[in-house]
Amino acid sequence: MISIATDPQMRGQSFTWDLWFEAGRSTRHGRICAQIDTVGGAGAEIIGPSGDQLGVRINNQASVFDVPTIGTRSSSSPPDHWGTAIETFHRNAGPEHLVFTHDASRKTVRIFIGLEDQALKLSFESTYTGSYGVSDVPLAIGNIPPAGRVFAGRVYQFTYYGRALTYEVDVDRNVTGGEVHANHLAGDAATVPSTKLAASPGGHYISYKRKPLLLVGDSGTQVVMQNVNVNYRQWIGDCADRGIRAVHVWSFTAPRQKQDSSKIEARYGYVYPGITPWARKTSGPNATDQLEQWDLQTFDEGSRGDSTHYWPRLRDLCSYAASRGMVVGITVFFGWPKHDSSSRPDWSYHPLNRVNGGHLTDNEDVAIIASPGTEVWQEAWSDSWPAAKKTQWIWERFAKKLIDETAAFGNVFFVFMDEHSYSDGNMEHHFAAFFRSRGMVWTDQGSMRSTVDWVYEKVTGSDDKNADTVVEFNRSPARPFLMLEKGPYMGDGARESIWTMAVGGGHYLFHADERQETVRTGIMGYDPYVPGGDKGMYKRDWLGHASRMFNEHVTDLDTMAPHNELSSSGTYCLADPGRVYVVYSKSGSPTAFELDLSQAAGKMLACRFYDPRKGRFQPPFQLRGGGTVTLTKPGSEDWAVHILRVDGRESSRPAR
Repeated sequence: MISIATDPQMRGQSFTWDLWFEAGRSTRHGRICAQIDTVGGAGAEIIGPSGDQLGVRINNQASVFDVPTIGTRSSSSPPDHWGTAIETFHRNAGPEHLVFTHDASRKTVRIFIGLEDQALKLSFESTYTGSYGVSDVPLAIGNIPPAGRVFAGRVYQFTYYGRALTYEVDVDRNVTGGEVHANHLAGDAATVPSTKLAASPGGHYISYKRKPLLLVGDSGTQVVMQNVNVNYRQWIGDCADRGIRAVHVWSFTAPRQKQDSSKIEARYGYVYPGITPWARKTSGPNATDQLEQWDLQTFDEGSRGDSTHYWPRLRDLCSYAASRGMVVGITVFFGWPKHDSSSRPDWSYHPLNRVNGGHLTDNEDVAIIASPGTEVWQEAWSDSWPAAKKTQWIWERFAKKLIDETAAFGNVFFVFMDEHSYSDGNMEHHFAAFFRSRGMVWTDQGSMRSTVDWVYEKVTGSDDKNADTVVEFNRSPARPFLMLEKGPYMGDGARESIWTMAVGGGHYLFHADERQETVRTGIMGYDPYVPGGDKGMYKRDWLGHASRMFNEHVTDLDTMAPHNELSSSGTYCLADPGRVYVVYSKSGSPTAFELDLSQAAGKMLACRFYDPRKGRFQPPFQLRGGGTVTLTKPGSEDWAVHILRVDGRESSRPAR
């Protein structure tokens, strides 16, 4: 217990209270750092009244405290003067971060508040006149007697600092830097239940907002961050409405077109407004696309909220996805410099190419840096540097910018490079450390399994992807296994790919920009100017049906692992045997199949067939466990069946 009067370090000095808590009932008020047994007493105090507002008081004497203009409250018994914060706190919504700073020299009070998986905001700021009130007011967290106050019993950690912590905010009052920001990003410490993106406790699935997920999602590949006419909000909304929990994009690919229409990308059919992370120069020679060259020392910032510029667009994409409960994957490198031929002139349009404002002439040099393991981004640019150091500086500044712009949303994971079908140079370990040391989720190929968070690997291009997925699931150490690009991209085979991978415990993201019904079917359909554009929506329907099964109807996903030994040939089983099963029977396989339920001996099991084409359950029925049973699916097409112990007691132990 600390008393404001008896502890000199607190008496009229600058200080910060940094608190992680959860707010409960809205019918009771509570307080932080107040007198224990009654509301009142002189000294600093934060009060949560009934409802969801928050107030602050420096002193209870009106003669020395000017009531802030941002909301007021005053009562005569006891005297109580405080200002209501702009942002409300969130009840029953998970860990909340609240920072209260008092700058004694400037007589300024600030409140910062925000949920752990959202941006922290400067919620309240005001100055006062007169002396700072001092009295023997114990520093207490919550109003313990009487019990039931909003903060009591829900405080995870409290830190006192004998100074006002530093901070930086943007125009929207989001905290973007300083000590306050660092503390917010560190909120997933052991004492605070994490809501941020991570691997699940079992290691195979994704944990987001304290819930395990199997990602079945849609990839907008390079298109979303390349063409500003693509309506990414509509795309995300369509996915969210269908129960899809993940989207994925490439960080950039430069437009491969010419302004005089002598070169047009077939997927778009017209000269579209294209962007990259970098701004254009304002003078000098043109790039291959007949616009000004790229300025690799200047980012394409634009004005706030202008989605025709790269960074506002990326921020809004991640923010909007977070508001819809969705995860965003971003493939970072290398902007697709793979081909350098007249038929596939990708390198000719790449920003690092000398003709486009860069410093390189060879496309393979985009993956070569000067000092792996030693960062250079803080150094001042020098034209005298060797090419490899210039490349490293450009990539590190880009990587740091990606982290700075997206970390606060808490829903973003990063992928090293597209495909791994060309050289990754000497950058792989360097950037794994770069992103992970800054708290970001990093994904790379299986050979990096021990030093990354999640892995992705190539799987078979055939419809049935279960065997490859099960092999990856069973590798050690356990990591979520993702597929980011592999056909088929249309027809019933795409649906079989989704389900055979999902029941193998793998995460499936559909590559939505090529080899579909037409050259303009897929994510390009979200550009209203694409002639004959088609969103290919039936595939998003199928993705949503699978996502809803594993993320809404299965309630304890992290206990489940592939158990194909329990089911007949032509069917695949993901299960926590004896408790919960999801079985997928492929189209054309026998209508009747067997399932071993011996580990559910003596238990009643609730069963429902699920239509992967329409996302609908058939009428429920029950089985008694204890042996092998024969199940008959409703038809010869593909069907899934969800089986759960009737008492609903799925295990709390993660699958290993």
